[in-house]
Amino acid sequence: MTTSSRFEIISTLAARAFAMIGPFGVSILTARLLGPEDRGRYFFVIALAQIAAQLAGLGLHASNSYLVAARRHLLGRLVVNSLAVAALLGPLAALLAVGVALGPELMGHPDAQPTGPAAFMALLIAPLSLSVLYLTNIAVGVGRVQLFNGLTVLSGMLALLAAGLVAASGGGLLAYLAAAAAALAVTATVGLAYLLRGNMPDLAFDIPLFREGIAYAFRAYLAALLGFLQLRIGVIALQYNAGFADLGQFSVAAQIADALVLVPSTVGLLLFPNLIRADPGDRWRATMTTLRGVSLFMAALSIVVGALLPYAMPLIFGRAYDAAIWLTIALLPSVFLVSLQSVLSQFVAAEGFPWGQVRAWLIGFLIAAFLSFALSGSYAGYGVVAALIVSNLVVFLLLLREARVLQIRRSTDKATT
Repeated sequence: MTTSSRFEIISTLAARAFAMIGPFGVSILTARLLGPEDRGRYFFVIALAQIAAQLAGLGLHASNSYLVAARRHLLGRLVVNSLAVAALLGPLAALLAVGVALGPELMGHPDAQPTGPAAFMALLIAPLSLSVLYLTNIAVGVGRVQLFNGLTVLSGMLALLAAGLVAASGGGLLAYLAAAAAALAVTATVGLAYLLRGNMPDLAFDIPLFREGIAYAFRAYLAALLGFLQLRIGVIALQYNAGFADLGQFSVAAQIADALVLVPSTVGLLLFPNLIRADPGDRWRATMTTLRGVSLFMAALSIVVGALLPYAMPLIFGRAYDAAIWLTIALLPSVFLVSLQSVLSQFVAAEGFPWGQVRAWLIGFLIAAFLSFALSGSYAGYGVVAALIVSNLVVFLLLLREARVLQIRRSTDKATT
């Protein structure tokens, strides 16, 4: 490994860790100043926007990196295509997500939880977050890792600054959502300016290039979409069956869980290109070595976090979120399983991204959806936690089986040649 590669790895880890300060700070501000119910509404709208961005993304973030890495002259055309997709499909997907999530409320169901106009802020946040995703992945594709790191940090810091300004002015739910949108808009603008460097590309939409990108990333898109839906379907189930106060408690636990997954997800991000470049016979050994290291680290981290949470969370979020302490502790097994998935999925993807990987996430999503809606009515956030643990365990076992089959097949092919 070269000195340059080590620097990129270390700087990427540092940037992603530092960038988490922003979302975590926003979580603290919104939790303390909005209260559990409106904090639940805030988290609900952000989750809808994230679901919409995943739905509208079409896997172009992955194909953009691949295409521009091989053909750098495509940069301008990929930027134009990506922003056009974000601007058109982002709001449409958000409208679909809002319509599905708010169906009972819009139809006048007597037990529906009122959300108000805040939900429609997802139509603004979704395309902006999708634009930032596209631009940062294009930056990685052209080898500008430090631009990727800079935009990652900028996005988090702007989100915290904007939320701080809202807090100082005494703003409410809509103001915090507008602040989140503003931070994304500034990040996208800065990323666009640095990528193009004043070179105005042809603004015509490149249909053949768009088709090539979708063809490359289709299976990766389906797997990523289903995996994200598995993790977030419980938000809609809680909003439907329990209410925004329970969702507010769960949102704090989910935010901490997302922060804990940062390390293994970064390991997975950096592991994939190494597996692609490695000799096929060495991939399984490298994956198992990484898996053992991640499992030991995450087990130790989960024990430490679980021991500290009862003391740290009241200081950070306030006594109004005491219920979130035990929700977070209950989520730790799910965090551990997601960490193992993040490593195994990179091995399977490096072996050609077979349909078995997509099938694993589809089964996980269906289990999570069924159990979340079945259990959240009686057990609120703990029902969603149970759904996540069961579905993540199933996905892990299916990915392990798929990886093992691929490894045995590779060994058999090697022995017969």
